[in-house]
Amino acid sequence: MSINLHTFTKLAGKSGFIELVDEQIGEFQQYYIDSAKLAELIKTVDDKSVLYQKLTDLLTIYSEYESQIAKKYIDTKDINEIFHRARRTKHLNRRHRFLDKRI
Repeated sequence: MSINLHTFTKLAGKSGFIELVDEQIGEFQQYYIDSAKLAELIKTVDDKSVLYQKLTDLLTIYSEYESQIAKKYIDTKDINEIFHRARRTKHLNRRHRFLDKRI
């Protein structure tokens, strides 16, 4: 898999880059920002700014991440969304809900 980055090209091979991107994706998910919402946000930023370039690279990475895990994997950030969707069904609403958070 190879993606074309502009701002992060030199950083992509450096130690710690994956961890930084992982943390950023985690924040996107925490605040319910998917790649479509990120793309909309980017439209509000000056396209000549460094922020625009960085957000565009993050969008490229995030979009690829979403396409790679789609329908194959679930990460911990998705569990809350699945629970809320399931909670709306009558079957789950009539039952007690127990959550087991393991440390």
